[in-house]
Amino acid sequence: METNRDLASWLISHRNEIEAAMNLRLGPAAPSVASPEAEALRRFRTYASSALVRDTAVPPALDGLRVNQRRTEALILAWLEAAAESAGTDNTLLRDSLTPLVSQFRIHLRGTSSGRKTRGTPRAKRRMVVAAIDRLAEAFLAVDTDTGTIEDANPAAGALLGLNQDELLGVDAMSFVPAPMQAALWCELDAVCEGVETHSFATTLYDSKGTYLEMSASTTRFATRDKVLALILLRPRISADCLPRSEIDSSEIDANGAASEAGPQDPAGPQLTSSPDTPLEATAHDVTTTSQRNPSTNPFSCPGVSLKYLHTMVRVSNLDESLAFYVGALGLVEVNRVDVEAGRFTLCFLAAPGDESAQIELTYNWDAEAYTGGRNFGHVAYQVDDIYQTCQRLQDAGVTINRPPRDGHMAFVRSPEGISVELLQKSGSLPVQEPWQSMENVGEW
Repeated sequence: METNRDLASWLISHRNEIEAAMNLRLGPAAPSVASPEAEALRRFRTYASSALVRDTAVPPALDGLRVNQRRTEALILAWLEAAAESAGTDNTLLRDSLTPLVSQFRIHLRGTSSGRKTRGTPRAKRRMVVAAIDRLAEAFLAVDTDTGTIEDANPAAGALLGLNQDELLGVDAMSFVPAPMQAALWCELDAVCEGVETHSFATTLYDSKGTYLEMSASTTRFATRDKVLALILLRPRISADCLPRSEIDSSEIDANGAASEAGPQDPAGPQLTSSPDTPLEATAHDVTTTSQRNPSTNPFSCPGVSLKYLHTMVRVSNLDESLAFYVGALGLVEVNRVDVEAGRFTLCFLAAPGDESAQIELTYNWDAEAYTGGRNFGHVAYQVDDIYQTCQRLQDAGVTINRPPRDGHMAFVRSPEGISVELLQKSGSLPVQEPWQSMENVGEW
């Protein structure tokens, strides 16, 4: 390449090669073809080629573009790096010719009318979250709890995932999460959205090169005027073997994010039922902490102790009303009942059909007694085959849906005594549908 015209011809003829190299480098953060940022990149290529051919830069056509400015600029720089690598020995000429055009395009991008409308009146550039996060040594992501989009990140997060900080903006956070772990992460985002202030959990990510990363994560709730963000701090969890993703089939990643030693599992994650036709299954959030997976690292562990979870006991003031809720509406079955005349109380043991390993014990004292709920007790949770059908059945039975399944994944109801019951959709989320999508929350849960 001896002239700018030669460079322009080379850029056009090698367009697909450059884009493929850029997308390979960006991995999960590569832009979709239909995204506004991808359109901005196409307009930059046209602007650059035209400027090289004419030896003068005509202002680019940017009207109608509404883009994330930081992400767009990061994509253009990533494209420039990919072009330089493809140019081989001519990379210096390419950089010298294109770098000024990149700078001019960025200036035009910031000055577009649509950009001003997006940003409001001219002012100092603002971050979604305070810029002090850039000084954190741990990887930091701010994720929209409604869409799962990464709204902000720090340099440590970029380094962890093998990308520049701004290349993460606007990217679906789930694109860095193995499929079997995505439902568990959505549960964490839902919890933040519903008011949980801080929480810690374990997860698995993979970076832009497909290397699996075992991480400990902690979330903090951050509410802006129009959205709720989950502020996620990430730290390496264990000394993982860091196998490339190509060497680990996603079906070999269990719901806790660990590579299974027993061979491939069901892609939907571990199931707790003995029958595929079971309508209701007892479940827990698919999250295992570091200390649980590595008992030797937990200073409070008791080696050699064997325990088995049996049941959760709740006191009820009206046994018939409670059975109408738990059995008649929710769908549990009564597996045992004990009347203790000497103590003047009745015990009813309930379980999900086909799964008696985790039960609810209803304790009914024959002498009248009033009960008030306490915040120290959270909820019991059940996994269901179809969350919409389950909520409709409960609603038909006169049960208030306190937190409707707007996301096709999670709902909350309360028993007559105020016990909060969480319902979670099996294997991720169902497509969003009405009337549930438009339903408002009722009361608390």
